[in-house]
Amino acid sequence: MAKRSSAKTFKSNWRSRFRSYLRSHPEVARDSLKELIGTPFATFMTLVVLGIAISLPAGLQIFLKNIEHISQQWQGNAQISVFFKGDVSEQQQLSLLHDFQARVEFDDVAFITAEQALEEFKELSGFGEALDYLDQNPLPAAVILKPGQAYRSPEKLEALAQEINAMNAVDLAQLDMQWVRRLQSMMILGGRAVAALSLFLSLAVLMIVGNTIRLTIENHREEIEIIKLVGATDGFVRRPFIYSGVWLGLLSGGVAWVLIRFTLGWLDGPVRQLAGLYGSQFELIGLSFSESMQLLLLGLLLGLAGSWLAVGRHIRDIEPQI
Repeated sequence: MAKRSSAKTFKSNWRSRFRSYLRSHPEVARDSLKELIGTPFATFMTLVVLGIAISLPAGLQIFLKNIEHISQQWQGNAQISVFFKGDVSEQQQLSLLHDFQARVEFDDVAFITAEQALEEFKELSGFGEALDYLDQNPLPAAVILKPGQAYRSPEKLEALAQEINAMNAVDLAQLDMQWVRRLQSMMILGGRAVAALSLFLSLAVLMIVGNTIRLTIENHREEIEIIKLVGATDGFVRRPFIYSGVWLGLLSGGVAWVLIRFTLGWLDGPVRQLAGLYGSQFELIGLSFSESMQLLLLGLLLGLAGSWLAVGRHIRDIEPQI
């Protein structure tokens, strides 16, 4: 009977301690936030520095996302120009045209006769009168092929061009892929540069948060020594400083979000105007809701990690002097 009573008492005490532990966290978090608000200038300067450090890689990532969106639009305009050999009859040309139209790889197939090609060249070149003196039309008939969405990757476009070049009636299947390769190389390079910058700036955020928490601990050294003297554990002592780091990280993520939104809003008008000059409806892509949450979470985690590393080392070094 005594054992059962003892077990119930232990279970009741454990639950009571656990509820007390849970209640203490909101109080500590609230007190930590109040302490940061109590030093507005220092907190503001720290948040601005941290926000800039977090916003730089995030902003560059958004820049790359917009470049990728532009490249996808350009790839949507990719086409293969097929020029027939001079000795290919009109019947053979039409037969090959029907073959292209029947293939699922192409969304649009346009046939340009040699006469149409010459007239277009006259208009674009400005040599209309000089070209009238030619004995025969030097331009071949051509077919303009626009690949479907599933066939617009550089690899598939090249494969289609090689296949068409191998046809007997075809003199040349022209596909300008150099700009696509250059853009892809720039995207890969940009992605790696952003990854490296993100790593370096994340380390900088950790160091800034850690140093800020270290200074805060030093300012509370006497208080820490006193509460340790009356039996406070390291876990109890470190809790408010951990929450201070979490608040710094979370708020700096919010500052980064504001900076990115402000920058995108500032650039939106000129970008629309520039796109309009090229007949494009392009609009800047900003942060989605999930990306915004990820930005805040990143700031929170960096703040937590920086404060945890700083607190763990400095709290252990502070012992009451008896």
